[in-house]
Amino acid sequence: MLNLSIIIPAYNDIRLKECLQSIDEDVEIVIVLNGATEEVKKIAYSYNSVVKIFELSEPNLAKAYNYGIENSTKDNVLIMDSDCIFISKTIIKLYKLLEKAPLSKGRILFLFNSKLGKIIARFRHIHTNGKNAYSPPLAFRKEILKDIGNYYFDEKLVWTEDYDFNIRVSSANLLILYDSTARITHPELSLKEDLKSSFNYGTGHSRGVFFNKKGYNVPKKDIKIFASAFKSIGKKYGYATAIYFLIWQIAFLVGYKKENSKLRGK
Repeated sequence: MLNLSIIIPAYNDIRLKECLQSIDEDVEIVIVLNGATEEVKKIAYSYNSVVKIFELSEPNLAKAYNYGIENSTKDNVLIMDSDCIFISKTIIKLYKLLEKAPLSKGRILFLFNSKLGKIIARFRHIHTNGKNAYSPPLAFRKEILKDIGNYYFDEKLVWTEDYDFNIRVSSANLLILYDSTARITHPELSLKEDLKSSFNYGTGHSRGVFFNKKGYNVPKKDIKIFASAFKSIGKKYGYATAIYFLIWQIAFLVGYKKENSKLRGK
């Protein structure tokens, strides 16, 4: 068995079954039922002979990550989402990179079956691709805890817990090795699903600003900044993707403003 625990929070996505079936290495698997539906619980417990299962009473992704890590027994962990699937050899590639660096990151491929889905997938690629500590797929040595403030994920930050994690990893100058061939796939996102995610990210960002978290700043309204980003995205990914960038930003700002008003009692 590899000295690796895969942590999988599970809430309401029945694709958990396909996620588990895609694990192609002998590792410790920890499922945290994160306020899960009965259908998801049934899937998880059908694997109880080969996985460790824990239950939390309500959804909180950061808490689920922390609980899974704390109850894992291996020295290294790999963070995975229940609606994603490992491509062959991804796990072993990320694991071997941990011999050279405290963190390793792979690539998430957003699948698509429509023109709109392709635009959304391209935009998601902009946000997730590259050497960063966003999850998934993200692996790291548990010993980095001492370098990042003695906590892994901030449970006050809904939806942006990995953004904060990435900031603290970067501030500690921890090396991240990136392998673009270590891949997982994510099912096609609908317009409604992705804009809801954008709204939720705005909510999480607002909480980060409210709690004075490092790296969380009040969103700027500078037209020049948006115009520059629009032009850059348009040239590289096409102007349909650039237009979607603007729509996505609007959803983000709506989420930010709504949560900001709630937190400040307005």
